Amino acid sequence: MQQEGLYHRRQADYGAFSDPLHIVVSRVLMPILHFVRLLIFVLRIHAMRNRILIICTLLSLATCAHMPAPEQSEFAMPVALVRYLATHPSYMTSNSTYVYEPFSAGNSTTTKIPPELLADLAGKGIRFSQGPNMTDREARRDFDLAQLGIRAQVPRADGDYDVSYNFSVFLVGGGYYGSSGKAVMRLNAAGWRVLDTAITQFSRGNWR
Repeated sequence: MQQEGLYHRRQADYGAFSDPLHIVVSRVLMPILHFVRLLIFVLRIHAMRNRILIICTLLSLATCAHMPAPEQSEFAMPVALVRYLATHPSYMTSNSTYVYEPFSAGNSTTTKIPPELLADLAGKGIRFSQGPNMTDREARRDFDLAQLGIRAQVPRADGDYDVSYNFSVFLVGGGYYGSSGKAVMRLNAAGWRVLDTAITQFSRGNWR
């Protein structure tokens, strides 16, 4: 009797596992359910990643909004070049006895760079004209005047800029010296930066 009961119980168990509905649920629906759960988990991870990216972007924008913007006035590039020439080995530092008068020279206009934009160079040994424009070469003065004209930047293929500049030196005694140069400059979030400079031409003569 005991063996017969065990036989019937095993038959009942086998019948339950061999039931068609159970087979469909265990072999078809359950894998689909696991796949759906996995898909939901992946989508949640993706959504969380997108939220993190959005938050990081907003934080970055907020940080940039509180950072001072680089100087982008009409004098930003010329001032950066003058500062470089006044603090690195150049024609300007080699001739520090002159009084310099830097100009931003456009296609049709020439504007003197305001002296206050160069006030931080006062202790560098370079003197700048503090008065009105000295463009009148016959103006009465007792110092050698060096006018520095800086042309507009020209884009390069590599993303940087070529900037032409020239020195016109009017000596008190009537002599004249001229030189032309070229600078390679870069503009980024920090503003204008000089990469390299070179004098390309010299000239001399008399201005009166």
